[in-house]
Amino acid sequence: MKGDRAVQDIETKTALGLMTMLNLRGVGPATALKVAGAFETFGEMFDAPPQAFKGLATEPNRKLLTEDRATLQWAHDRAREEIENTWDIGARVVTLFDRDYPARLSCIKDQPLVLYVSGDLSTLDRAVACVGTRNPTEFGMVAAERVTGALADQGYTIVSGLARGIDAVAHEAAIKHGAPTVAVIGSGIDKYSSQAAMDLLERILEAGGAVITEQPLGRESDPASLIKRNRIQTGVSLATFVMQCDIESGTMHTVRYSLHHRRPVYAPAVPAMFQGDPENDGVMKMLGLTGPELGEYLNPAPSKDLRRILEEEFGSGPVAKGISGRDAYPVLFAELERLRDGPERSLPEPMMAVPF
Repeated sequence: MKGDRAVQDIETKTALGLMTMLNLRGVGPATALKVAGAFETFGEMFDAPPQAFKGLATEPNRKLLTEDRATLQWAHDRAREEIENTWDIGARVVTLFDRDYPARLSCIKDQPLVLYVSGDLSTLDRAVACVGTRNPTEFGMVAAERVTGALADQGYTIVSGLARGIDAVAHEAAIKHGAPTVAVIGSGIDKYSSQAAMDLLERILEAGGAVITEQPLGRESDPASLIKRNRIQTGVSLATFVMQCDIESGTMHTVRYSLHHRRPVYAPAVPAMFQGDPENDGVMKMLGLTGPELGEYLNPAPSKDLRRILEEEFGSGPVAKGISGRDAYPVLFAELERLRDGPERSLPEPMMAVPF
């Protein structure tokens, strides 16, 4: 059959190959990554004996990938349509195996196999995440603009989440200071939370920045997808700058991912006159408590892995490094430059989700 031949010829490491596999119910990213590493084409899978899938896929998944040709054809057609529709809106699909996939993101354990992208990803070599509350105080907004502006002036790409509040301040500061900025969103690349977000994104792209998401076209954001996108913000970045947040803020999910990814966390020092503001509570605790002490305030409670990180790496000191003012910038910038000499691009095995 013509359709069957088309599927047989698909290369597993391409966008079409990976998205075809991911469209099959029960085949998740971990299985798709293992299969792509073992077989170059779907034709190779069709010809492989069942024992060749040992350690790669369950028996039901093997049958889906090699025997249920009608379902496989449907998955292929759906993937092709998704890729074409993505191109039609001026975006593209980038996979873990593509050269322009963010190198630093490839080094985390739970990296997305497929990204939907518009704009230039090459600037992520010098990227830092700047995040915080959606409801900042005047102090938070001023601190975010100053720190982000200083980072932008040093040529760092500013990564944030296109939300209102600190995210918007960070993106705006980057544009104002002539630096690229990248928005990581929790919805499809064709869906935005407000007209203000769409207008800001247009200016981000005009200024040489980009937008990234792992969500398919048409998908609205939800609490789970917004938490998941935080791992992409920290994953592409050298470090995370938390400008302002309370201890219950969603920003603390980004802090958790930063710790899991072994990316340092920075925060502006809070003047005494603002230390009682609830919006600064999260930053105050990150700057003033040891890792185990901070863990007692996290909700949900830290996972076993995160608790170990808090105890072993921050047992006697704070999780975040304070930025006390302009005098602290030279040391900060020197630390960031040293971080650029980190690990080379890699494909970690096995792929797994990071527990909080």
